[in-house]
Amino acid sequence: MLYGWIKGFDAVSAENHIAASRTQAEQELREFTLAADTQLRAKGFMVADHKPTHLIVRMRDGKMRRRRDGRNLYAIVDYELLSRTPAYDHVVSTARRSEYFFRQRDRFLPRDPSTYPSHLKPAKVLGVDYVYGATESTNGQLWDVGNDPELVNYFLPERWRQKQVLMSPTNETYYVQTKDRIHLLWKVSNVGEMPAVDEEDSRFEAMMRQGFHCPFEEFAMAIEMSRAGVPTVHPRAIYATGKYGGVPGCVSDGRRFERMANVLSPDGKCVLPPDQDYITLWGYWRGLDDVQGCTDIVRWAPMDAAQACRAGMIGAKELDAMIQRQRRTLAVAGFEDVNLRGEHLLLSYVPEGSFKTDDRGEIELRQCNFEFVRRL
Repeated sequence: MLYGWIKGFDAVSAENHIAASRTQAEQELREFTLAADTQLRAKGFMVADHKPTHLIVRMRDGKMRRRRDGRNLYAIVDYELLSRTPAYDHVVSTARRSEYFFRQRDRFLPRDPSTYPSHLKPAKVLGVDYVYGATESTNGQLWDVGNDPELVNYFLPERWRQKQVLMSPTNETYYVQTKDRIHLLWKVSNVGEMPAVDEEDSRFEAMMRQGFHCPFEEFAMAIEMSRAGVPTVHPRAIYATGKYGGVPGCVSDGRRFERMANVLSPDGKCVLPPDQDYITLWGYWRGLDDVQGCTDIVRWAPMDAAQACRAGMIGAKELDAMIQRQRRTLAVAGFEDVNLRGEHLLLSYVPEGSFKTDDRGEIELRQCNFEFVRRL
């Protein structure tokens, strides 16, 4: 990091030069540091180790220069432990969160490629628009759904890989609140693995023939289904980790990597090399679609249908009826979930209240898993 040099003296050197005694210098330095700290907090910032040597002053006629209001004229240096005050941090993160919702609403609006910063490029994979760029902190890549380059900063891994809560006992799916107070689910992709299903299971043949989708296929399916009238959760971004050194990781099913071998990113590289791991980022469902969701008000809480059944909120027969209803809804729209289960159906509910219903008065079902969805 390169900083401009600030002409002057640190406050300790200046006071030692002009104070009549050591005691006076120490007293004036304490008052000066406290006053600077008060001013800093008034602007919404604080420094954990505020030292008078971090205050740079200028001298004139053997005295510190002052502002018109009588306060010392100074500049602050050394920002390693500079942070926002809790109150100001809440204001900033709330503004960032509000901007995020508006940008998600408009993310598919066309934008001129010339407006993109040099490190980001527009891309299209399997019919879906993305903003593509490298993640310098991890040597990976990020694919943000839509055409808005400003959204990329919300999904950089350093902003969401913290305080994760495991959401599934069978899949690597985690809930996280980012540094911008954005609620996300991130899930490690199973692409390249074989489905863990018993040969006696009626789904075995179809699932083995289908295989796990890659992240780009999952996102394409989710967006296509939503546009066809099937409610879905919101795909946000795909994160590809840095490449492994030496031999690529174990790949049990290489069909997706072969299928995507000729699909290239804006930098001319394959979008799905087998020597990387892939993480899909999804919006944490709060009961509102993006066109309705430009508000910080949380109306609903998410729960999958299988959880609702285990909690006694719906019965086993009602769960089975929901699965059959979703199967019909998918078929009408031209899709099938080969592995359709209650865990794939998201419900919206008010704690200690009711479930959200659709226009027909039935409990609203929202597809939240796309690993084995296929077109009919």
